Amino acid sequence: MNAIEILKKDHQEVMSVLQSILKSKITAVKTREKLINKLYSLVKLHSIVEEKLIYPTGLAHPKLEKITRESLAEHEAVDILFKKILKVEVNDENWLAKCNVIKENLEHHIDEEEKNLFPILNKLLSEEDLKDMGNRILLLKQKQLIEA
Repeated sequence: MNAIEILKKDHQEVMSVLQSILKSKITAVKTREKLINKLYSLVKLHSIVEEKLIYPTGLAHPKLEKITRESLAEHEAVDILFKKILKVEVNDENWLAKCNVIKENLEHHIDEEEKNLFPILNKLLSEEDLKDMGNRILLLKQKQLIEA
């Protein structure tokens, strides 16, 4: 798998978990706790991968620098939102509203990457480079999961 395919797969998994969260009932406390922690782990790992392996490439190319800087800022914003929501009880009336705000931020971020960043990366890098980057992504993910 190349880097873009892996990142798109990550995006799909994140959106799937988000959908499960939004469908969950206020009484499903253990399910909600499990889902929000899974979502946070997925997003955190994905962010680490992008920041260490994708964004340095983006910052080095004039066509990608602006998009990459915006993506970094979006990572910071989502991280702040997660730090706040992880302190809220999952059966709190405001919890789902906060999840919706995270969803909107993540949807925007994913849309920007898939429509703007990835197509340009795909043109700038050879298939071999994208596959090599994909292998580095998989190795970094393994390392991060072992350390977690």
